[in-house]
Order: sequence, then structure tokens, then C-alpha cells
Amino acid sequence: MKIKGFVNDLVIFCFILTIFLPLTMSQSNFNGDFANTNFFSSNSIDAIIPDDYSTIQEAIDNANPGEVIFVKSGLYKENILVNIENLTLIGENKTNTIIDGDKLSIKHAIEIISPNVTIRGFTIKNGWNEDEHLWDLSGIRINASNTKIIGNIITDNRIGLCTMSKTYNHTIKDNEFINDGLILGNYVYNHHLSIFDFRHIVENNTVNGKPLYYAYDKNDFTVPETVGLAYLVNCTNATIRNLNLNDTDFFINLAGCNKCNVINNTADNTDGELILFLSENCTIENNTVSNSLHGICLDYYSKNNIVRFNEVYDNWIGISSITGSENNKIYSNKAYKNRIGIEITTYYLPMKSHDHDLYENELYKNDNGIVISKNSGDISVYNNSIYNNKFGISIQESEDNTISENIFSKNIFSAIFFRKQLES
Repeated sequence: MKIKGFVNDLVIFCFILTIFLPLTMSQSNFNGDFANTNFFSSNSIDAIIPDDYSTIQEAIDNANPGEVIFVKSGLYKENILVNIENLTLIGENKTNTIIDGDKLSIKHAIEIISPNVTIRGFTIKNGWNEDEHLWDLSGIRINASNTKIIGNIITDNRIGLCTMSKTYNHTIKDNEFINDGLILGNYVYNHHLSIFDFRHIVENNTVNGKPLYYAYDKNDFTVPETVGLAYLVNCTNATIRNLNLNDTDFFINLAGCNKCNVINNTADNTDGELILFLSENCTIENNTVSNSLHGICLDYYSKNNIVRFNEVYDNWIGISSITGSENNKIYSNKAYKNRIGIEITTYYLPMKSHDHDLYENELYKNDNGIVISKNSGDISVYNNSIYNNKFGISIQESEDNTISENIFSKNIFSAIFFRKQLES
């Protein structure tokens, strides 16, 4: 009787498992490392690649909202467009399930344009092109809200991960960025930016093996010196000091910050910038930035900031103040071997970059020492040493500037002025 009771109990237990175990598996917290598809219940997967479709894109094109696509380990040379909402893409193993965007492509490796999408368990690489106009070509481009990017390896893209402005509530978690990073709130296509474009769940990510530091609504603190990238959102009285950052993207980011200090950091070989958005009363000093897009950039209505005692070289632009930024002081910096040493401009109307002081800077061996261009004005440029540049100062479609007491030496052209032609 005891044996028979045991057998009956075992049958009942197994029956319960057959009911509840698939449900448990389908709701488990995946980490992107799966031995095989048996980890899921058969009802939780709607398509398996390459069993059901030969490419990931073909599976997406045939998917319905809410479906799950499981991708077996392998190399998938695709540029993927996710245009089905509430879709989940899960790789069998984040190391061996590889989406390769092809370095010669003009498309992102993955672009998400529908909301509530999850990407999990992949290596995503080679969203890349050398064309400077494609500076934000990305491993993952997010152009819709409520995405989850969890447990991936994001490596060797022009920009690792890029979220567009007016997209909200992203979860970026447990990812490894290698020779990559992220930019939040990219506004260049809709010309709109707010603090909410930067406020997401960003947790437990690494950059080149170091922690990706992300903080918002935090005051009176110092960022640890061991991080691989720093993102501060709506922070006050923070200090970023003594970081050594290489082979990443937008390596130091301040969005909506006030009275923060960025001091004595070094960065080299990045596809990005030390950048401020909507930030004011910050001090950027004694930093060294080389081989980047903009070494230091005051962007999108950043005002009343000080940029001083920095060394910027071999960048596309050494120091810039752009897109509605105002009342910034840029002085005692050394800028050399850049395409432009210092630039004041605005890319989008009706924004105007204005009321800056540029003084006591040393600018040499640049293509252009100082450029003041469209939609900017009321700039004071004085007591700068400008030598051995192709063009010392270029003023383009800009008015009400004061240029005085600068030292020019051995430039091909010391100063050149362009005025917009009057329409006939």
C-alpha cells in the first residue's frame, strides 16, 4: 500500500508539473544565455530562426504583435527593422547569436520603430560607416517608446545604442558595451529635447569591462573613478573627476544638470563627446580629449557654463557651443590639430547661440582656429593666440561680434568673413 500510494502521489506531482512548469519557464527572467529551445514552453515561442524562417527580418515581417521570435546561435548578417509592436527577439546565447550590421552599410544593425519591443541575448555589432554624416549610425537605434534592451553584447558600432528624443520609458539593463557606448535623447531629426528624453531605467551595464554610471535626480556626489562612461540627468553639485575613458562613445554626459564639475578627465579614440544638454552653471576644466567627434560640446540651450584649461586635439571639432546655447565662457584652452578648434553655431532655427566670451585660448595647427557661423552672434573674441592654422578666424552669417586684441601668426588666412548674399 505504501508503494502504491507513493506511485499515485508521483503521478499527481508529475501531472502538476506538466501544467505549471511551462508557465514558469515562459515567465522566467532570461539572461541571454540558453542551452537550447527546451528552456521555453512550446507555446511561448512563435517562430524559431533558422528553422521557421531563414532570416530574422523574414520572421519579423511575418510576425503579429505580441509574438516571440527565438534565434538560434549563429551569425546573421542583417540590418534589422523592428516594426511590429510588443515583439520579443531572444537569442539563444548572447556570445554566439550574432547580428552583424555590415560596416559598409548605411543602416543601423537594429532599428526599432514600434513600441514595447524587447531585444535580449544577442551580440550586436558593425552598425558602422566611416562617413562623418553618418556619425550616429548605431548598433541599436530606438525610435519608439517602452523598449527593453537586456543582456546583450553591443560592440564595435559607430554608436552602440541611440535613443531618439520623444521616446520614453526604456529599460537598458545587463548589457556589455565593448568599444561602444550610448547616447540618450538624440534630437537631430526632430529638433526637440527635454529632460524626459534622458530619464530611463539604465542598470548594471558595463563599458569595456567598467561600470556604466547612470544617475538622475541626485545631488552632492562624486562619480567613482573606476567607471567606463558617465551619464548624469537632472543632477546638482556633482563632480566627475579623474576618469580615464577610451574606445567608447559619448563618454561624459550631463543632461539638465546644474553646478556640476567635470575635472581632470582624459578621453581618447571615442565616437562621441564630453557633452552638456540643457545644463547650466557647470565648470569643465583640465580635461584632455583626443580623437573624438567634438572634444567638448555645450549643446541644446546649455548656458552660463565655464570651459577652461582643457586640451583638445585631433578631434573633428575641439570645443563647440551650439544649438541655442548662451552666455558661456570659453577661455585658457589649448586646441590643436582639429578640423575646427572652437566653433559657435546653431544648426536649427529659430535657436540662436549667443553672448559668449572666447579669450586667452591657444589655437594652432587646426584647419580653422575659430568658426562663428549661422544663427549665432554677440560673441566676444579677444586675447587669443591663433597661429599656424589654415584659417585663423572664420565669421559666417553671424552679426554683432567683437574681435579684438588677438595675436595672429603664420596662418594661411588670419581672418575671413562671409556674409549671406541678399536675395534679388
